[in-house]
Amino acid sequence: MLRVALFLGVLACAPAALACEGGDCPANCPMSSQTAQNDDVDAAAGTKIVLAIDGMHCGKCADHIAAALEAVDGVNAASVDYTTGRAKIAFDAKKTNVDALIAVVKQTDDFSAKVDDSKS
Repeated sequence: MLRVALFLGVLACAPAALACEGGDCPANCPMSSQTAQNDDVDAAAGTKIVLAIDGMHCGKCADHIAAALEAVDGVNAASVDYTTGRAKIAFDAKKTNVDALIAVVKQTDDFSAKVDDSKS
C-alpha cells in the first residue's frame, strides 16, 4: 500500500515532459500542439523546407532542435514536432541553405536529418 502511495506521489509531481516520453502526450500538453509554431513558419518570409528528423523521443528534443535552428543567421522561423519527426523551417536562401540547416540538426546531440519529400 505504501509503495502505491509513493508511486502515485512521484507520478503527481513528475514534470509533464516525462509523460511525453512514450508519445502519449496529453491534449493539454504544450508539447503536443505545434499549430501556433507551424502558423508562424507558414506566415514567415523566405524559402520553406521540411526536414525529417530521426532520434527525437520527446518535446524537449524538439525544443532543443528548434532553438538551434532559430539561432542560424537567415532562419526566419522554425517549428519542430517530435510526434511527426518533422521540422518546418522558413529561411533566407541568401544567408543560409538546406545543407547548413541539416548540419545544424546533426550537430545538435547527433540527430539525423534529411529533406522530407513526402506529401503527408
